[in-house]
Amino acid sequence: MRNQTKNMSKTKEEQQTKVMLVISDDREAIEDIKQVFDICMPEFIIKIANTCEEIAKVISFSNLKFILLDLNGETTDNFEILSAIKKKVNAPLITMSYSRDSSLLIKALALEADNHITKPFHQLELIAHVRACLRRSQRQFGKL
Repeated sequence: MRNQTKNMSKTKEEQQTKVMLVISDDREAIEDIKQVFDICMPEFIIKIANTCEEIAKVISFSNLKFILLDLNGETTDNFEILSAIKKKVNAPLITMSYSRDSSLLIKALALEADNHITKPFHQLELIAHVRACLRRSQRQFGKL
């Protein structure tokens, strides 16, 4: 009986975990993101995806609370990914890229990105952007 209770509470614990999806193939950026979130926002579990199959698997999680989408990815049209995700998930989404081209930012925001950050960025700047998006989302949709 104890093992069942322990297993049930673990499942409940896992359900309460906040998941952040990072869609990127930039290994350096991914490591920086993992490091800063481990320290500043340890309640988030970071899931990495860079294929459509991996993305689909993670966005099916009910505990997906945030998405970071790298627009510099080489594998797919990231604007199509952005559009598809926003149709299925209410989680806030920040795009990131090395480009300072305002048309990229305008297109991302038009497709319902919640914010954009230009790489390279200071790790604490990323945390500030994420917290701001979460606050706005919380006001709009209720508690995350």
